[in-house]
Amino acid sequence: MLFCNGGSGYLGFPGDLTLIGKNTAVRPAGTGCREKNRQKGIMRLRYKMKKLFLGQLSCLGAAMALYAGLWTMLCEQNGMVSWIGFAGCTTYFACGKKGRQGIKTAVIVNGSGVVWAWISLFLGEIWNWSGNTIFLCAWISYMIILQAEIKVFSFIPGAYIGCFITFAAGGNLKAILPALFIGVLLGWMTDATGTKVYQWIEKNLAN
Repeated sequence: MLFCNGGSGYLGFPGDLTLIGKNTAVRPAGTGCREKNRQKGIMRLRYKMKKLFLGQLSCLGAAMALYAGLWTMLCEQNGMVSWIGFAGCTTYFACGKKGRQGIKTAVIVNGSGVVWAWISLFLGEIWNWSGNTIFLCAWISYMIILQAEIKVFSFIPGAYIGCFITFAAGGNLKAILPALFIGVLLGWMTDATGTKVYQWIEKNLAN
């Protein structure tokens, strides 16, 4: 149905925004909807860009880059093994806990893995018989799984991480323990710093 309102110059279907008159510019129907969609698209793009560059993961990544660089420099200057520290950092993030609980869990499970691997290396030197490596490997794997019955040792991957770095470092506890503990603290510092920065951004740059 067409509508025509006398001298007003309005002609069209209901909902049509087209106006016709002597002093009225003609605007195609649907222009308002297209403008709204364009504005919505811009807002969605701004949100995605903010989430990408100012989101929580971005803040954590920036903090990790900073502390990883400082840690590597410290290791080069003091003869420490940097990758052991990153193993401890990985355990902190992977254990699923934060703050003091995350530090406690990571240190305990990593430490248990170090102990089992060191015992295996020690017994391997004492028991010089064919097949001892197979037996000790099987025994340690069993014990790491079994100890998960105790709550503080329930994060099994952390124990394996402590175990394999001990084997990789040849059981050198002087090289392993300090770097591993500092690495756990590295994870905590990254988590705390990244979270604080993200919270500040959300509070002060929300718009």
